[in-house]
Amino acid sequence: MEIRVVDPTRPRHFVRDPAWQVQYLPECDDQGLYAFHFVVKRGYDIRPGGMATPAQPQSALYLSDFYYDDAEPLGSAIRYESDLSPPKTACDVIVNGWCHPPGGEAVQCLVGVKVGPLDKQVLVLGDRSAWWKPGLRRPVVSRARPFHTLPIRYEYAYGGSDLRHTASPVMCPTNPIGTGFWVQEYDPNHALERWGPLPNLEDPDDVVQVDDLLVPAEKLQDGDKFRRPAGFGVVPRHWAPRVNRGGMDPKLRPVWDLFAKIPRRQKVDLPARIMEPRFLQAAPEGQTIPYPRGAEAVTITNMHPELPELRFQLPADRPVLRFDFGKGMSPVELNIDTLIIEPETLNLQVVWRGSLRVAPGQRMDQLNKALVEVDGHIALPAALLDTGFPIELLTRGQP
Repeated sequence: MEIRVVDPTRPRHFVRDPAWQVQYLPECDDQGLYAFHFVVKRGYDIRPGGMATPAQPQSALYLSDFYYDDAEPLGSAIRYESDLSPPKTACDVIVNGWCHPPGGEAVQCLVGVKVGPLDKQVLVLGDRSAWWKPGLRRPVVSRARPFHTLPIRYEYAYGGSDLRHTASPVMCPTNPIGTGFWVQEYDPNHALERWGPLPNLEDPDDVVQVDDLLVPAEKLQDGDKFRRPAGFGVVPRHWAPRVNRGGMDPKLRPVWDLFAKIPRRQKVDLPARIMEPRFLQAAPEGQTIPYPRGAEAVTITNMHPELPELRFQLPADRPVLRFDFGKGMSPVELNIDTLIIEPETLNLQVVWRGSLRVAPGQRMDQLNKALVEVDGHIALPAALLDTGFPIELLTRGQP
């Protein structure tokens, strides 16, 4: 049977198939196959004043991180983090968008998101700049200029790289692509003149002050306490403080301990950092909520070109997933652990995740028998949707 190629006329990263986007991920421990993780995704159209409804075409599953402007990893902020992740312990709320001030123009404006217990705001300021030279007690800062729209992206938040430092470049540990990050010289007698733009995005409760611009070098050592950029987007895994929570899956610690006992000519310390569950959370600090049940109210402020307050409800539908790994269909409990809201395009992406432990004795070579059923129907893996792949090849012709 011929398999047709993906329709080249459809938008990139979208599929025409209205089905749930489904993918399973095997996980192993020191004894072999341990569990399967499941990712179920659906895109929705936001209906102002109503409940979100399934979109057409559907947002595809992201198999890797997707950056703005198709940039390289250090060239821009992440728009969508890879969907191939184990379940999270709470729900990330990600908002990608622009600030649209009331009246069409402003010097400053508050943008915000409310859903469940989350109520967060970001202060958006027009373009400002600062200048400092050795001998000045403090930098000179210009007034903010009026603006019409501004993107809510980390390039416009506090951070960046200090390229004028004598040990340059010195990168901000919490946001290496931002702006306004200056580091004090180790030797004040060799200080260089500084100038550049200041952040457009600020925490309204902790705005960068003039006296805070020149950061003492010793503060860079503690990424957990360093100033974090204001925004609603994905925090990459290699930025502090998220990077400090990464490490080894605790189930693989026995393998590491065995490796550490191998005799060596020289004594080598092999510490094993254990990954914290929070490492999987991609939202900024304080931007996670308990798993939504569905139909929760959402309010987005000043991020839609026509609606100063965009109000809608999360969808109430919930996929029912079962998995067959050669032992019959088993139910999988799913939770919403990622919401991606894009107010300008009225687009909402909802991701459910769940896990199923594997019984002892089952092997990886049985993967060709794995079947996923959603809402009573056999589901194709997400990568095969919209390709015309015949479902009969998965079911061996069985209904």
